[in-house]
Amino acid sequence: EPCQADGGLMEDTVAYLEQQKRDGRIRYLGVAGEASECVAFARWAGGVFEVLQVNDSLENREADCVAAAGKKLQITYGYLRAARGAGAGTADIREVMGKALERTEAGMILVSSRKASRLRALTEMAGEKEAGQ
Repeated sequence: EPCQADGGLMEDTVAYLEQQKRDGRIRYLGVAGEASECVAFARWAGGVFEVLQVNDSLENREADCVAAAGKKLQITYGYLRAARGAGAGTADIREVMGKALERTEAGMILVSSRKASRLRALTEMAGEKEAGQ
């Protein structure tokens, strides 16, 4: 996760990345982690990071700080994990992801799982959305 406390090393890294962008070697840069830390770091870095990949949940809405900083939610993750934690593992995948998709509007949601049943439910949900059901 980004940390402004790294001082000179981070300043050197950001300067290097900015130069790579100016030279056309990098098109977009991003940071990932806790929403408030990513927003603070991106602000500190002076706008060199256009993409924020942030942890969010329906219960705590951690990524609200992204919108407060004038950015749309771009890439989010953590909805199912947070819902399972809050509901002792009984969260309805379709309900959680449906609400997360409403919250994210034009962005994307990262999901990973080792459970075939969970992946199947997500795949079925995506198919239904595509078919307009």
